[in-house]
Amino acid sequence: MYTKGHHLRLIPAALAALALAACTVLPVEGGTSPSATAVAKPKAVVGQPVSVVSAGATALRTVTLRSTGKVPVDARWTYVDGATKYNAALDAGLLHILDGVAGGRYEPSVPGTARGPLEDGLKLDQQAILARGNLFGTRLVESRMVRGNATGITTSTTFTDLANGAVHHGPDLVAAGSVDALRTLLGDALDDAGVPAAPTRSPRTPATAVPSTTIPSTAAPSETATGSATPTHRSPDRAELLAGAAFGDGGDLVVPLSADPRTGIALPAATSVHVPAVLTGSLLSPVGRAVQAASSSAAPFTPPKPGVGTTARHVNCDLVPCVALTYDDGPNPQTTRLLGILARHDVLATFFEQGINVLSYPAIAKAVAAAGHVIGNHTFNHPYLTSLSAAGISGQIQGATAAIKSATGVTPGYLRPPYGASNGTVLAVAGMPIVNWSVDSQDWLSRDKRVFVPRVLDLVRPGAVILQHDVHAATVDGQDELITALQDRGYQLVTIPQLFAGIPMDPGASFFCRGSHYPCTPGR
Repeated sequence: MYTKGHHLRLIPAALAALALAACTVLPVEGGTSPSATAVAKPKAVVGQPVSVVSAGATALRTVTLRSTGKVPVDARWTYVDGATKYNAALDAGLLHILDGVAGGRYEPSVPGTARGPLEDGLKLDQQAILARGNLFGTRLVESRMVRGNATGITTSTTFTDLANGAVHHGPDLVAAGSVDALRTLLGDALDDAGVPAAPTRSPRTPATAVPSTTIPSTAAPSETATGSATPTHRSPDRAELLAGAAFGDGGDLVVPLSADPRTGIALPAATSVHVPAVLTGSLLSPVGRAVQAASSSAAPFTPPKPGVGTTARHVNCDLVPCVALTYDDGPNPQTTRLLGILARHDVLATFFEQGINVLSYPAIAKAVAAAGHVIGNHTFNHPYLTSLSAAGISGQIQGATAAIKSATGVTPGYLRPPYGASNGTVLAVAGMPIVNWSVDSQDWLSRDKRVFVPRVLDLVRPGAVILQHDVHAATVDGQDELITALQDRGYQLVTIPQLFAGIPMDPGASFFCRGSHYPCTPGR
């Protein structure tokens, strides 16, 4: 029987039928079936590693190191000017690795004539992979080079909030309870791409969030103490699996793999798997979601601004071979010429100035300070301080300080006694650390760059303080050649405060150079 209620009950069914008809894809003559044109379900796929980024030369600065030693090292890393906490943490991590390689305390060295790719030794390559807002992400690849081939490769990622110094690593991106689900996605991606495991290879070297400090042995790693060549494998844990995890520009989670995530069996080659952003919602930790959002944003990089009056770039002279160029007795017109040479080479130096010359050339003294160089005290008119009374010594030091401060606005923080002459009275009266030298160029004696430049290059060692005089034309004539030669050898040219950074420099204490050999002062 047909009733009004029966009619109402038919309406939903009719609507459903209409909706179904509207959604039905009709075959097109000569076309393909609906199943062939259906949108594929998102899944993890094998892809490229996360790309390196550049945030501009004004913020990021790449440092390279090529050193000799027990194990030769070829390294590259990135500082962020003004990011004090990040730079310090990076230094500490690199020194930890290098100390492990050295089997004790690592000492900087120069490569001498070594050029070209590293054949045998340790290679460290740290580069920026994220620079958005306050967030800065890096990837460090550590490998042992054996006859030109990279072995024992480990990859680790670090994400630093430059505003507050908070640091997170690759494993922090994924929630602890989601690792097994991620492991399945990664394994399926390898299967889909036909990436085979290599069961005949040796067990993988586990990667950690903090790179390994152990250099793999060149002996066959699959051989045990009993001579067995049968390796055992295990599934990598969260720290091992995700040590190098990061995000692509679109928010995909990218995981570099050196072994099958399910079995731990080594892969034939390093492989990166991309997990689409749409599949990561339940996988990520709160930290991971924040980093993912930053990776997908277009926010400009906003690193901390260097402190007021800060011009010197960050450098760690326990990591890299440093030397300090110092110039005595100025200022005079030759100093102006020297400032131009230093500017062309982008080098900062330390000038120990006489008060009487500052009074004669206050504008030049001011230009020295304005260029970012360090000004030290070289007394008022260059007497032997050891021949003076305590009052006479104080007068010489204070007279120079007053002249320098009046001309430049800078109060000198270091004293260099004329002729290096010092005694207990000088040390007691100085009121500031005393900085001497470890390399005497004797430029004042030869007045010939063909003589003093080779002398400096023969005597210089990492951590050296080089003595020269900017009042001699011949000295300035030789600076292009000297600076170029030092930089070609791998030296970082620094100021006195940079060279002795991290070392307490108490008033009346004497310093000649940085290092563990006499008469130098060790940095750590």
